[in-house]
Amino acid sequence: MMLCHGTRIGETRQARWSHISLAEREWFIPAENTKTGVEHHLPLTDQVRSLLISYRDIQWATGYSGQFLFPSRSGKALSEGQASAVFTRLGQGEWTSHDLRKVARTGWADIGIDHLIGELLINHAMGHNVKVYIQSDVMSRKRDALEKWHAHLDSKGLNLIQTLTGFRSGDFGNGLQATEHKSCDPIQESTIGEV
Repeated sequence: MMLCHGTRIGETRQARWSHISLAEREWFIPAENTKTGVEHHLPLTDQVRSLLISYRDIQWATGYSGQFLFPSRSGKALSEGQASAVFTRLGQGEWTSHDLRKVARTGWADIGIDHLIGELLINHAMGHNVKVYIQSDVMSRKRDALEKWHAHLDSKGLNLIQTLTGFRSGDFGNGLQATEHKSCDPIQESTIGEV
């Protein structure tokens, strides 16, 4: 989610399934979860939507039906320390969670995403005048940008994630174990974000 959207670790670790609308193809981040104190809306591309459906199916298959995308063992959102520890382990000291954000922002520039759209995607604080003068369909432009970015990521191997089975519970801090060849009923589009 962080690489795909350039989100901050705090925005991501506190994500709830009720913030995700698969039907509307949108991730809503409440103002209280953002550094800027302003709510943030991000489009979900087909790639991310598919990953979320698979991830939720894994959660259900392993007995988790809670509200958080990234739960701790207690069922609450991962704490800041737990989330940072995940990246310390994954990055092996070579990179941090913030580096994913930098990769996304740099990548957007490299593939020609408009600077203003990049700033809106990354949710940097914007001056009042900038917001007043933006009269176009920003969500549509953000969606186009993310579709271009995710196609680029797919060309670099992101699409291979869909072919992987299971996951390592130690990386998520929630103790869930993938169950081989077992699954729950697939997610219905209207069940997430509409409750």
